[in-house]
Amino acid sequence: MTEDGIRESDKQIANEKQRIQSTVVSLSGQPSALETAISRLSDEFREAILLRHRDNLTFAEIGLRLRTTEDAARQIWARAVQCLQQELPHESTD
Repeated sequence: MTEDGIRESDKQIANEKQRIQSTVVSLSGQPSALETAISRLSDEFREAILLRHRDNLTFAEIGLRLRTTEDAARQIWARAVQCLQQELPHESTD
């Protein structure tokens, strides 16, 4: 992947992160849609998401925790985000 492709991918991921974070708050006291979706992820995907967003770790740090490389950690995280995108309801922009 080219550097421009990575930057565009990072922008898309940042936009999705913002959308996901906006769904976290649950007014009813029940688990939010995001919490439910995260609980359905594989252990590895869930760990990557939590380490990145809850703990604010870099991909290099996540790689160390998952006993893999930085690039592999980034791919695991990206796949986890894709799973969450499929699971979460999409907001209409109409």
